[in-house]
Parts: sequence; structure tokens; C-alpha cells
Amino acid sequence: MKRQKIYNARSSKTVLIMAVMLCAAASQTFAIKGTIIKSANKDRTSGDIRWQASSKKYLITTKDGITMTLKPSQVDRVIVRKPASFDKAKRDVLAKRYAVALPVLQKIMKDYRMMGWDVKATRYAAEAQLGLKNPTKAISLCQTLIENNPKAAYQGELAEIYWRALVEADRKATLRKVMAKAIKEGPRDLVPLIQIRRADVDMKAEKYEDALIDGYLRTVFFFKEDKKYMPEALYKAAQCFDQLNNPAKAEWCRKELTTGFPNSAYGKKIALGN
Repeated sequence: MKRQKIYNARSSKTVLIMAVMLCAAASQTFAIKGTIIKSANKDRTSGDIRWQASSKKYLITTKDGITMTLKPSQVDRVIVRKPASFDKAKRDVLAKRYAVALPVLQKIMKDYRMMGWDVKATRYAAEAQLGLKNPTKAISLCQTLIENNPKAAYQGELAEIYWRALVEADRKATLRKVMAKAIKEGPRDLVPLIQIRRADVDMKAEKYEDALIDGYLRTVFFFKEDKKYMPEALYKAAQCFDQLNNPAKAEWCRKELTTGFPNSAYGKKIALGN
């Protein structure tokens, strides 16, 4: 009996050790060959890079077998080769083959965590979920990345999709919080988009005048030099004027859109009568 107890104790200890090892293995990505550029002196270190989620640190092993750990604050940039499967997955999303693209993009998100390509993969995975009418799942994908990379919520290409998902899911409180952070710390070139997304919330609540004054028209008249967001602002301003029974101003917006931005996605919508 005593031997049995000792054996059981050893077995339990072995299982515990194995469980800990499995958890540790799951907490870090596969090794990806690449280069880390340090923040302080811009020194470059190349080798096999892993992200350790448990400690929130990079682990890099050089070809000489030297291993070092770096905090994200010590890293200016991580350079790794583009995942071979990324381009096709992106094309699948753009072609609305969402179900085909999602598992590929989610694998890239996992394998390339905190190595740049996870942001791009998350951006298109979230767009795929929006295409499937799953804004809550799109938000969840974005927030998983944002946990380790907080600035992604209000900087770069992920921000645009994340905000759109928050609007579609009616997450007003979260959106307001993110927008406030974006205005304070984000780049100026996102200000027109911030205004448009705020206006989207007002339009969804049928506050059409607020959407025009504080969002769409503010973008149209005060950010004329920013051509990126002008088509969306004009298109949605026209929709608001329609709701306010002002066909003349709605027509003016549509004419500005079709004349100035005929090849934009919103210009094509107008051409198709949408």
C-alpha cells in the first residue's frame, strides 16, 4: 500500500510537470527566423525569434547559440519574412471567400504573434467575420491582439476594422473610450476616420443632423486634402440628407462623389444606384 501511495504521488507529480511544460509550450509561438531592431540604439540581432505570451517577452536565439530576452519596450521593430499563405488568404477575403480564409489567417495570427504579420492577419480575419455578419467575433479577434499590442486599437490598419466592428456591434462605450485614446495619442491622419465612426453611431441612432454636423460634413469641409476618407463621408452624408428629406443637398453630395471619386468603392455604389 505504501509503495502504491509513493507511485501515485510520483505519477501525480509527473502529470503536473508535463502539464506545466505543455502550458509553457503553448504560451510561446514557433521560432521564426528574422531580425529584431532594438529601440535604444537601433542595433540589429538576427536569429530564431519566439514570443513568450506568459512572460510577455521576445526570445531570440542567434546562429551562434546565444539566447537573449527582450521586452516589447526594448524592441523598435521585428522583421520577418511574409508568411507564404498570407497573400492567398487576403485575396480570399477580398473575394468574399471568408470561410476559406479564416482558418489560414487565424494560424498566422498564432504563429506570428507580436511579429507584425499577426496584425495584418487579424485585420483581414476581422474583416472576414464582418463579412459573415459576426461583428462580436471580429471584436474578439481584434481584442486578442490588442491585449499584447495596445496601440493597435488606435493606430495602423487594424484600427479601422476594429472601430467598424464596434459600430456594427453597437459597442458605444468601448468605441468612445478608444476614440478618446486615438485623439490623444494616435496619428492625425486618423482624425477624419474618428469623425466618420462617431457619425456612424449617430446615424445608427437616427440622429442624422448630429451625424452630419459632427462627422460627415466636418470631414468633407475640413479635411478636403485627405482623399482617403472623403468618398465614405460624402456617401453617408447623402444618406443622412435623404433621411432629412433634403434631396437637393443629398444630390450635391452624390455629384461631388461621382465627379471627384468615380473609381472609389462608394462612387461605384452610386453608379449602380445604391
